This record gives sequence, structure tokens and C-alpha cells, in this order.
Amino acid sequence: MKLKGSLDCIVFIAIVFAFIGFMVILLMNLYMKPLTEGEIYDKQFCPAHMETDLIYGTRLDVPDSWIISIRKFDEKNNRWRHRNIDVGQELYQSVKIGDYFKQ
Repeated sequence: MKLKGSLDCIVFIAIVFAFIGFMVILLMNLYMKPLTEGEIYDKQFCPAHMETDLIYGTRLDVPDSWIISIRKFDEKNNRWRHRNIDVGQELYQSVKIGDYFKQ
């Protein structure tokens, strides 16, 4: 591939950096295991509702969902890790904010 002019060079460099950035993010996500335990710091209930698909215009039924948010301090990287987990209604109602959750 022969580059013509500075604009082609800039575009090529931008593509290379974008590819490198994508690979770094991909490898980080593959390396880090998802959080499976931690302190519950939030709970969310989303009632059943309908959504419209913007491309096809079809209506979608979205069922009730119960979500707990957990966090745990990662001492190795000196930062908090967070995760939202879909749970069933029974588990959602049996835990409270501040409880320790383990999958």
C-alpha cells in the first residue's frame, strides 16, 4: 500500500491506533473475570413494558426484571469493580442493600 500525501498517512495512523485500542480493550475484557461476589449497593426493579424496534417497527414485550448491583474493591488495581446481575424475584426480595452477595 503506497501512501499519497499527508492525509493518507494520517488516516492510516488513525486506523492503526484504533485497531490497537480495540485489541487492548478486547484483551482486557478477556483477561478480567466477571465479578461474582461483593456488597450489594443498589437494587432495581423494572416492570414489564413494551418497546418498539426502531428498524422494523415491531412491538416487543419486555418482562419484569430484578437487578442487584454489587461492588468489591480490587486491591491489586486499587479500584472498585462493579457489576449488575439479573436475579429472580425471590432472591431480589430476600436481599437488602449492604448484604454480601456471592453467586
